[in-house]
Amino acid sequence: GKGIFEKTKTKIDIIEKKVNSFLEACIEDIEIKIDSSDDFAIKVKNKKRNIEPTKDLRKYFNEGKINLIILALFFAVIEVSKEDNKKNILILDDFITSLDMANRIFLMKHIFENFKDFQILIFTHNIYFYNLIMYLINDKISKTDKDWQFANLYEIDDSHKIYINSDFNSIDKIENK
Repeated sequence: GKGIFEKTKTKIDIIEKKVNSFLEACIEDIEIKIDSSDDFAIKVKNKKRNIEPTKDLRKYFNEGKINLIILALFFAVIEVSKEDNKKNILILDDFITSLDMANRIFLMKHIFENFKDFQILIFTHNIYFYNLIMYLINDKISKTDKDWQFANLYEIDDSHKIYINSDFNSIDKIENK
């Protein structure tokens, strides 16, 4: 009935506001609109470039901006959908494709700030991104109070190995939290 639509519409409005706040904080001159009259299509506009709200993103926006929009949408939906009475986990696997360094730093700070009550697992093949995360956590730039465990997975002669960085808590301690 109408009650369900109103609840959904409220969440959509919150998601839209969170995404636009995220994009504004990234210093991107883009804004989304979730169009409930068009099957909840995501439309993006850019005032500086006089691009009216459009679904045709690949025609007007580069891969980096599109990936930022997608990540902003994912994060907003996760924030709105999480259940406080349950354990929440955020798993990110090589999610930084085509983002510049400034947006990578912003993205990590956003994750540290907005997903404090989540267990966060980040997987990457990008050694520079791995080092960036370690830097943000070690130098407390992230303002995170989580216990972090860093590990390197590698393969030698068809044998899989894991190297645990001994400067951080053991996996057993983290799993028990």
